[in-house]
Amino acid sequence: MDKGKIKDKAPGAESSSERQLGTAVFTAPLLTLVIYLLLTFSRLIDIEQLKYRDNIYLSIIILQLIIFMLPALFFCKLKGTGYSLRLNLRFFAPTRIWFIVLSALTLLTGSAVIRLAELGYTGTIESFTLYDRFMPFASLSVTNIIYVIITFAALPAITEEFVFRSIIITEYEEGGYGGFCAALMSALLFSLLHSSISQFPVYFLGGIIFSAVVIVTRSVFAAMAVHFLNNIYQLFLEPFIFSLIKHPQNMVFLIFTCVVLFLICLALTLGQVEKIYYLYGVTNRETPAWVKNRKKSPMRATLEALVSPTFLLCVLVFVIVTLGISENI
Repeated sequence: MDKGKIKDKAPGAESSSERQLGTAVFTAPLLTLVIYLLLTFSRLIDIEQLKYRDNIYLSIIILQLIIFMLPALFFCKLKGTGYSLRLNLRFFAPTRIWFIVLSALTLLTGSAVIRLAELGYTGTIESFTLYDRFMPFASLSVTNIIYVIITFAALPAITEEFVFRSIIITEYEEGGYGGFCAALMSALLFSLLHSSISQFPVYFLGGIIFSAVVIVTRSVFAAMAVHFLNNIYQLFLEPFIFSLIKHPQNMVFLIFTCVVLFLICLALTLGQVEKIYYLYGVTNRETPAWVKNRKKSPMRATLEALVSPTFLLCVLVFVIVTLGISENI
């Protein structure tokens, strides 16, 4: 009789667990939606009141902290004590530096292919940063360059990676949706946040690479490093490189060259991934959470995440904002 009672209770316990698993597809997009709305409202700020003031950098730093970190920290507080210990907030090993560099090169060459194709098709390239409207006039002073690096390269890498690769990925992984779903949804939510249809492929590629870096190294700081390197390139090197393109008829050759470089970097990066996981196996490292906690098939998990009401709301806001921007242009 006792055994029978235990067996009868088991299905109920499993159904309760299943209900808990479903919360991840609601909470992760909800956090993104709050940030998305805050970012959208920030567009109402009078740019002219900030552009010509000395505290422009401080204003943007405060703006980023309010938009990203305030909701993120409040979310962590709601999740309870010990949640921060599960957010991959650990430093990566020095042996992972080469993998980080190769990941950054893969992202740079891949995004170069997309942006060169855009340049060849439209003749223009959109800015990559969320805060380009607030950037002051260019200055070659060392102080100004340092401020630009901190405000538009370092801080965005820290805040965005903490939200999308630390909290968002952890939510999906611990919710039992697996690493594939976690990486995909993190990349999609990251791309939607930037409110650009033409640049969506660039942001999606970046989101996938950042997610892969976190999953492989188990350190969000590694993704922050790749993100920072990408921001530095976009801020200082890409405009200079693209300014050297004097003959549009050479665009096909440039794109072909970038494709070849991208494939080489991708192959080298995947080779590093193989070595890292081989070392994990040799040293008997524990199974990663994104594998151990998976309770659903990748296809089922992805479909469930894509039809989440909060994710669909994020898509709706993206459509509304991008259409609004298109009309103003």
